[in-house]
Amino acid sequence: REIGETLLCDFGNAAEGPCLSGGSVLGAGEERDNALSLAMRSIDRLARFSRKVATSSITVTRAFSAESGRLPDDFLTRLLARHPALQVSTNSYDLESHGRGESHHPTSPPDAVLFPSTVEEVQTILRLCCRESSSKKKTTGGDDVSEVDIVSVIPYGAGTSVEGHLNLHTPPDEVREVPSSIFTTDIQEKWRKVRFRRRGGVSIDMRNFDSISDVDSDAFCRVGAGVSRNRLNADLRHTGTKV
Repeated sequence: REIGETLLCDFGNAAEGPCLSGGSVLGAGEERDNALSLAMRSIDRLARFSRKVATSSITVTRAFSAESGRLPDDFLTRLLARHPALQVSTNSYDLESHGRGESHHPTSPPDAVLFPSTVEEVQTILRLCCRESSSKKKTTGGDDVSEVDIVSVIPYGAGTSVEGHLNLHTPPDEVREVPSSIFTTDIQEKWRKVRFRRRGGVSIDMRNFDSISDVDSDAFCRVGAGVSRNRLNADLRHTGTKV
């Protein structure tokens, strides 16, 4: 805002009108006053938008419990107890921007956006997204089945999906048979019946996994999940290759 007002001050004191797009020159009088008024209104709108973004896109690390939506009550608490430095956001701007891509599908936001930076953080997130409850319920056939809380997971890269991959879809609860190895380290192939309870979803933003290494002469390299195509091409420029 200060820069804009300074420019307008110089603009108003100029002996001749400034050049506009197309090379035309704006002279004095009503036309010039209208342009000044329009510019000031634009700056006011920009200032209001900047304040809105500054207050709405703050990364939330603790004050999230009231906005965690459909997630299990202790999901974010347990996650941050294990990884205090993990960035977590539940503000509306981050949720909406991570709930849509470039497709025609309507925005369907997650309940939280997570920004891990280590493999261990990702592992903990995924473990918490599939937890067996201590309670059991009977099916219509009379069988006792364990309840498993399932939190849907959507990895987020550049947000360029054109087929609705970033739009959260929560299937209904269901009873299924699954390998017992999901919950134990037993290597024997056993199957057990469980009831899946769908508990919302999270978006895992991979922007912090931005490493590029092992570039060799055969045009192979190792990249992190958050590396964009333009960033990779910039690092490959010296090799004469590109993606």
